[in-house]
Amino acid sequence: MKKSFVIFAVAALPWICMLAGIVFFKGLKVKNDTSKIVQTLVGNHFYNRVNNQVAKGLEIAFRQENTSVDHRLVGFWSKTKYYSSGGFSYVSIQRFSMDSEGTMIIYETVSYASGGGTRIGPSSDPQIETVVKVHTRDNRLYTMYGNPPVEIFVMEFSFSNGYLHLVGADGVKEMWERN
Repeated sequence: MKKSFVIFAVAALPWICMLAGIVFFKGLKVKNDTSKIVQTLVGNHFYNRVNNQVAKGLEIAFRQENTSVDHRLVGFWSKTKYYSSGGFSYVSIQRFSMDSEGTMIIYETVSYASGGGTRIGPSSDPQIETVVKVHTRDNRLYTMYGNPPVEIFVMEFSFSNGYLHLVGADGVKEMWERN
């Protein structure tokens, strides 16, 4: 009930201010002219100023509402791919971590290869590739992008037998394990 009232009050605010601006400036004389054009321009000025403030307020409320992360996603995750043919083998490991405040860190892919008695691998620990703020709702992961921020769907997720199953916005399915 309280949330609905706040949303209604914020949505009605520009109209109330526009009306107040027209009533307040109705008797204002600009070069001895009290035409409806001046009243409309003044009303629109107040409407636009208040409307921008409402948009900022809704953006802040939206961000506060969309900061939750499904607790099951919190932690370190990895996805390993193995390839082998004849005397050659290749392994790639992708990793990401998620904290309870929605900070998702995606690490560079680490690859190992071996063949003919030679082993090739990384010379250092995985480096951070991307850091992004995310939130979850209904087993879906979203991020905010742009100015003003727009919510962007990233992927769906589910859990089965200790594995994290992801389906990206492009339809690609992946299975990740907790580390």
